[in-house]
Amino acid sequence: MTKGTMFAEDVHPVSEFRSKAAGFITQVHNTKRPLVITQNGKSAAVLLDVTIYDSMVEKWSYFRTLKLGQNK
Repeated sequence: MTKGTMFAEDVHPVSEFRSKAAGFITQVHNTKRPLVITQNGKSAAVLLDVTIYDSMVEKWSYFRTLKLGQNK
Protein backbone atom coordinates (compact mmCIF):
# COMPACT_ATOMS: atom_id res chain seq x y z
CA MET A 1 0.00 0.00 0.00
CA THR A 2 1.30 3.44 -0.80
CA LYS A 3 2.26 5.68 2.03
CA GLY A 4 1.25 9.32 2.12
CA THR A 5 3.22 11.82 0.09
CA MET A 6 5.88 13.71 2.03
CA PHE A 7 5.85 16.97 0.12
CA ALA A 8 9.36 18.05 1.12
CA GLU A 9 10.78 14.80 -0.26
CA ASP A 10 8.31 13.65 -2.91
CA VAL A 11 7.56 16.70 -5.07
CA HIS A 12 10.22 17.82 -7.56
CA PRO A 13 10.40 19.91 -10.72
CA VAL A 14 10.93 18.12 -14.02
CA SER A 15 14.35 19.78 -14.42
CA GLU A 16 15.56 18.15 -11.20
CA PHE A 17 13.97 14.83 -12.18
CA ARG A 18 15.90 14.86 -15.48
CA SER A 19 19.23 15.21 -13.69
CA LYS A 20 18.49 12.78 -10.85
CA ALA A 21 16.13 10.23 -12.42
CA ALA A 22 17.98 7.12 -11.25
CA GLY A 23 18.07 8.37 -7.66
CA PHE A 24 14.38 9.23 -7.71
CA ILE A 25 13.51 5.79 -9.09
CA THR A 26 15.49 4.22 -6.23
CA GLN A 27 13.70 6.50 -3.73
CA VAL A 28 10.26 5.51 -5.05
CA HIS A 29 11.20 1.83 -4.99
CA ASN A 30 12.56 2.00 -1.42
CA THR A 31 9.86 4.19 0.14
CA LYS A 32 6.87 2.94 -1.89
CA ARG A 33 5.72 6.57 -1.95
CA PRO A 34 4.82 8.23 -5.26
CA LEU A 35 6.96 11.04 -6.63
CA VAL A 36 5.09 14.05 -7.99
CA ILE A 37 6.87 15.79 -10.86
CA THR A 38 5.99 19.42 -11.45
CA GLN A 39 6.28 21.54 -14.56
CA ASN A 40 5.95 25.31 -14.43
CA GLY A 41 5.04 25.03 -10.75
CA LYS A 42 2.09 22.69 -11.28
CA SER A 43 1.81 18.94 -10.88
CA ALA A 44 2.40 17.22 -14.22
CA ALA A 45 3.14 13.52 -13.58
CA VAL A 46 3.46 10.87 -10.91
CA LEU A 47 6.16 8.21 -10.68
CA LEU A 48 5.05 5.01 -8.92
CA ASP A 49 6.84 1.88 -7.84
CA VAL A 50 5.93 -0.89 -10.27
CA THR A 51 4.55 -3.16 -7.53
CA ILE A 52 2.23 -0.37 -6.38
CA TYR A 53 1.16 0.26 -9.98
CA ASP A 54 0.49 -3.46 -10.56
CA SER A 55 -1.63 -3.56 -7.41
CA MET A 56 -3.62 -0.52 -8.53
CA VAL A 57 -4.26 -2.02 -11.98
CA GLU A 58 -5.36 -5.31 -10.43
CA LYS A 59 -7.78 -3.54 -8.08
CA TRP A 60 -9.10 -1.35 -10.89
CA SER A 61 -9.70 -4.44 -13.02
CA TYR A 62 -11.51 -6.18 -10.17
CA PHE A 63 -13.79 -3.22 -9.49
CA ARG A 64 -14.43 -2.75 -13.21
CA THR A 65 -15.50 -6.39 -13.44
CA LEU A 66 -17.84 -5.89 -10.46
CA LYS A 67 -19.34 -2.79 -12.05
CA LEU A 68 -19.86 -4.52 -15.40
CA GLY A 69 -21.58 -7.39 -13.60
CA GLN A 70 -24.01 -4.98 -11.93
CA ASN A 71 -24.91 -3.36 -15.26
CA LYS A 72 -26.31 -6.58 -16.75
